[in-house]
Amino acid sequence: MQAEEPRLLLDRILRSRLFRGDGRLSQALIRLVQENVLEHEDELRAALRDYFENEGRRERLRAALPADQRTLYFYEAAAVVVECSAVERFWQPHLASGNNLLLHGVLESGGVELDEMYTVLCIATWLQEQGGKLEVRPASCEEAPADADIILTGSAATNPLVEEDGYSIRRRPAPSPGRVITVIRHLEAARIATDEEAMSQAGAPFPDGFPADFGLKF
Repeated sequence: MQAEEPRLLLDRILRSRLFRGDGRLSQALIRLVQENVLEHEDELRAALRDYFENEGRRERLRAALPADQRTLYFYEAAAVVVECSAVERFWQPHLASGNNLLLHGVLESGGVELDEMYTVLCIATWLQEQGGKLEVRPASCEEAPADADIILTGSAATNPLVEEDGYSIRRRPAPSPGRVITVIRHLEAARIATDEEAMSQAGAPFPDGFPADFGLKF
């Protein structure tokens, strides 16, 4: 275990949905680590267990709060095979890529539509929680870079790389072999694309993963 690994793990825990949505738990974990002050002991122990059973189930390094102790215990988990969820299967090309680029639309004024700003935030937050890397740039008239997996948001009116084909969620092959282009037009599409139940229904015909040429209209 490298020296910085516990700190990086704690950063991911604090960015998780459970801790990000509960200021008391986040503050309790921070105080435990920084000040050795234990608050909300039972809730904190349960929250850590919940993180490693769900969002953090792929973490190699684990953290636990043993009974009658006031410090976190870090340990390496035994190797386990975790089945990908439908959402993870859809996003797998981007989770596995070290070079993801999101190109968002731009209005004539140079600004970005409010709905699209939230769309970008929704996608970026989800990928970050899963450990994915993402660079965000405004779209231009240039072609999408051939050496990146691309995520496009917006419409053809604001993003020249988006095709008006009627799909709100679209996966298509990129010109460069092995790369993909994913189109998530608006906030509703982003919410569906990061929702397990919705993507389970969409992916039901494709048990081995979403095909390169895939689209959802709604």
